[in-house]
Amino acid sequence: MNLLSTLDELITDGVCVSLPPQTLLRVTGQDAYTFLQGQFTQNLNNLTEKETFYPCSRLSSRGLIKFNFFIKKIDQKTYQVLCLREVTQELIEDLEKFIISEDVSIVEEREACLEYRSGLKSLSEKNLFSKAIFGHDHGSFFEVEKPKANYEILALFGMYSFFFSDEGKLISNSISATCGLDLGKGCFVGQEVVSKIENNRGGAEYPFLVLSENDFKKINETFGTRIMEFKDRIVFSEFKLKREFRVHQSNLGDNSIILDYGKLKIFSSSGKSHFLFLKAVDLINKGERSKAKEQLEESLRFYSKNLDALEALGVVSAELGDFEAAHQFMDKIIEFEPKHVMARANKSLFYMREGKIDEAEREKEISTKLSMDTLDKELESEKIKKINNQREMYLEVLEIDSIDKFALEKYIELSIDLGDYSSAREKIDQFLKIDPENPKANLFNCKDLKFKDKLDQETLDLAKKYAAKKNDKKVMDQLEKILM
Repeated sequence: MNLLSTLDELITDGVCVSLPPQTLLRVTGQDAYTFLQGQFTQNLNNLTEKETFYPCSRLSSRGLIKFNFFIKKIDQKTYQVLCLREVTQELIEDLEKFIISEDVSIVEEREACLEYRSGLKSLSEKNLFSKAIFGHDHGSFFEVEKPKANYEILALFGMYSFFFSDEGKLISNSISATCGLDLGKGCFVGQEVVSKIENNRGGAEYPFLVLSENDFKKINETFGTRIMEFKDRIVFSEFKLKREFRVHQSNLGDNSIILDYGKLKIFSSSGKSHFLFLKAVDLINKGERSKAKEQLEESLRFYSKNLDALEALGVVSAELGDFEAAHQFMDKIIEFEPKHVMARANKSLFYMREGKIDEAEREKEISTKLSMDTLDKELESEKIKKINNQREMYLEVLEIDSIDKFALEKYIELSIDLGDYSSAREKIDQFLKIDPENPKANLFNCKDLKFKDKLDQETLDLAKKYAAKKNDKKVMDQLEKILM
């Protein structure tokens, strides 16, 4: 059995495992955000996925894990916390010690028996409790009648230690540090200790997932601590590797694959979708179109807006002779992205192969126009980039000499070309202050006021007066046109 193919299967099919009995808490109040932000390791600003639980920890002042749990943001004044049922009262009492004058209330909502599912197993909506980010894996919690005892599969992404073996240990040595710790968010309980450890080369031991055909029970464990393992021939073991073995991973033996939880980037729904798309491309290159089609269909089950998968499905369908489906996939792309050039080009090719010349010519014409529009946008983008670079150059001059009139003129001119009137305004005021009668400064002032619909006749006449006084015909011409 190939190790990587086994991992592929687990990533796409996912895992299905019962969680220990949980309690759902609700934290509410005007000060809920600031209070929890100062108590928990998770940055509440990271809770961006709506209706989703994120892993989180609460530490002691010495940086030791007191509780691991999940948190969900309802709104800025309301949060839900999903914790082990056996520590519910202890967690509530621990938090309430720190509520002094804050408007914060912590209450039990209900008990919950939950099962975590990821991959294809998570796509069912029956008994859905909530979406969840479980370590680096995106899945869901589902309601079940009673929990099962097969907690061993939690080791797959390090969550066995999250629930059972890390309490009382430094978070720097825990899987909790990889999924629910943000040292950059500001102060929270235990942060000072954890920051010092992190700045001093990190934790002594750190969680990794090891896949191997070896029997790890017979291997000397001086390189770390095995949390647990599962599977028969292919052994998935969670180890906390010591620093020297993290650096020299080859010391763990042959026929092993060591996975860093933090570097596995294919556990989001879109990531899994792209992963399956790439596998389908390999099958297409081998001429196995029917198998590729199945992979692409699964890819879309994870992420229906994967345009690459939709296009590939259209092309494969056409090669299999199903032109109706091929057009439907291209139409779906156009629905998501109306100016998608290749969708139109593919439709033209499909019509040609069907012998529908008029339809093919129509799609080709649309495709050609979109290609030209895309090219124009790319050229415009390059033009804007060039103007920005020039403006930065003049800004550097002004930082050295703030009254350089030439640099002021060019900076304001380029800002107006970019439509950046807010940046122009400050420099216009500066220009008028050092040279009130300068024709260009007054022209820029009129343009800015015109843009804001605040230009009056008196200001315009004064600008014309200064331009005539300097005999600046170019400025006079622009001022004459400014109210047209």
